Amino acid sequence: MAGNINPSPAQLPSDFQIYDPRFLNITGPAPKLEILLRNNDFPFAHEASVYVPSTDELFLTSNIFTDPVTNNPSIKISKVAVGSHPVTSKIIDSTIPMPNGGVNHGDGILFCGQGELNATGGLFQMSIEPPYESELVIGDFYGAQFNSLNDVVVHSDGSFWFTDPTYAYHQGFRPTPQLPNQVYRFDPATKNVRIMADGFGRPNGICFSPDEKTAYITDTAKVAGDGTTDPTKPATIYAYDLTTIHGEPSLVNRRVFAMVNAGVPDGIKVDMDGNVYAGCGDGIHVWSPGGVILGKILVKGGAANFSFGRNGRIFILNEHILWVAQLGDWIESPVYLIETMRSLLSLLFLGLSIPVVHAQNSDSQVLAYYATSGNCFMYLDKGNRQKASSPCKTYCPKYKGNEGMGCRSSIMDPEKELTDPSLIFRDEDGNRWYPGQCLCGNPQDYLPLIEPVLEGLSMLDNIICAVFLSSLETVVDIGIDAVPGGAAINGVRKAVEGAKTFAENALDASSFFGNWVGKACKLPDWDFDLMGSMFDSLNGASDDYGTSKGCFQKKKSICKKGGKDGKDSKDDDKPSTKIVEKPSTKKDEKDSTEKEDKKSSTKDDKTSTKSDHKTTAAEPTTSKNKPKLPKSRSSPIASSTPSVTPSPTPTPSPF
Repeated sequence: MAGNINPSPAQLPSDFQIYDPRFLNITGPAPKLEILLRNNDFPFAHEASVYVPSTDELFLTSNIFTDPVTNNPSIKISKVAVGSHPVTSKIIDSTIPMPNGGVNHGDGILFCGQGELNATGGLFQMSIEPPYESELVIGDFYGAQFNSLNDVVVHSDGSFWFTDPTYAYHQGFRPTPQLPNQVYRFDPATKNVRIMADGFGRPNGICFSPDEKTAYITDTAKVAGDGTTDPTKPATIYAYDLTTIHGEPSLVNRRVFAMVNAGVPDGIKVDMDGNVYAGCGDGIHVWSPGGVILGKILVKGGAANFSFGRNGRIFILNEHILWVAQLGDWIESPVYLIETMRSLLSLLFLGLSIPVVHAQNSDSQVLAYYATSGNCFMYLDKGNRQKASSPCKTYCPKYKGNEGMGCRSSIMDPEKELTDPSLIFRDEDGNRWYPGQCLCGNPQDYLPLIEPVLEGLSMLDNIICAVFLSSLETVVDIGIDAVPGGAAINGVRKAVEGAKTFAENALDASSFFGNWVGKACKLPDWDFDLMGSMFDSLNGASDDYGTSKGCFQKKKSICKKGGKDGKDSKDDDKPSTKIVEKPSTKKDEKDSTEKEDKKSSTKDDKTSTKSDHKTTAAEPTTSKNKPKLPKSRSSPIASSTPSVTPSPTPTPSPF
């Protein structure tokens, strides 16, 4: 609806605020937010947030505080064993001067050292194993000292991109600045360092889009080093096109991507679909690749930084508290299962009985590592199916408590999307592969949904998508009976079957079109009114054209009996989030007692929630108001890290 900038009515815990229905594709149906670790002694959870999958550990840098031993301003690095029970944390000894942002690099971590009054800052490579040795990578710009490096990201070409604001000078632990507030690129192979962008109040977080065609840089000048704020200064995310000019990488076409309405956008990262996340004054904000705010994960006091963990977990840094948000784990969430159906087709059915392979040729080390990280081999060639998903047969029972079904990837067309040769490997047999993720769970739980989706995707591949989409428009205008025969009507029959299955399993129009039809036809961005009208028309079609394959949800009360017009899920069945001050080992609360179908159908039909975008309300579409089909596309993989520090007299940073 035009002019609506308020959150949509949410059927999620209050810690998750929805602005756009697409946010549900990220959160999944049952998100949770819990306290993982608390330390009241000092603000241990401020920056970096570097997750190491091989050890299931998290490295954090603290906010500035007065060290009780030296009585001097200090910043400490902590290592948190997030996979242990209970969760444990230890301060590690490091020689990096006032560390801040960081990123995984090689077998260690690349940290930003802000420096001190008598110590030069720069980029430092640190080992993740005792004694945590570190080495200076770059410490100046052709003789001029950096101000106070804040955040860093590694490009696939091996170069390091980092931001250098003047926060430390204003906080009293760095000398007078010798350089402007700028963004740099360092090539460790050639030792060349270049200024890539300027014109910032305070450049802070930095990351790349999944295809590395776009760079996102945050400007946090609204908040000064002493914690004072100026609302006329930037609290903005800028986007740049990353291109090559005369054979050298360059940032061009600077534009505003988003401005936040709470605090400033500090740490910034992207997910596999190109959605952009930033740590802000009230928690984590999430935008679509096009800059539309999708939703927020609300954390009182805000979050300077965060990082993605395994299986839909996000670790959120909140000074004295480390939170963990459990978002849509595609292993358990139908949205994520559907999104990756195409790459699962061969392994899902052929790989159900794959035996465990503990070692195979010289790939044994990779297999052993993947068995702890939840990764597997996605083959571009024929490959070895035993080797492909064998890590999952170890990982799934050990870490997820169920069997492994196969290997998945959200990359739709690897031959086209994996343009960087460093992302493609060869096994001992010479077959090409790239890393995938394990699919855990009981295959039988998902077969009712898998069948119509797989058949429907196959059908969409066999007909021209433009004809199919045109047929769907005809469905909205004058009904299914008017659709021409042949492949188009067969495709529509599968669409009806799939839509009714989605509806019965409490999945909306955005899931149906964005994650099924959109993925198959390479058109993931849809007009909401068009989606709602088509979805309701397909659901209203006669059963002669297709019926739902049934309910596959673990919580059966979530399902809507009879699809769109049947039994809605009860308020008692909605996921709830309890804040607990202990490691998040707590099991989900048991389902509330279900009421009789007749009573629940009658009651819920009267109270069903309407979306701001009308994804569940069908309206007749006329030639006058008929929306156009989408023409845009989105992308696949990446991540990074950012920050800002505190004040001269160890006063915690306001963000």
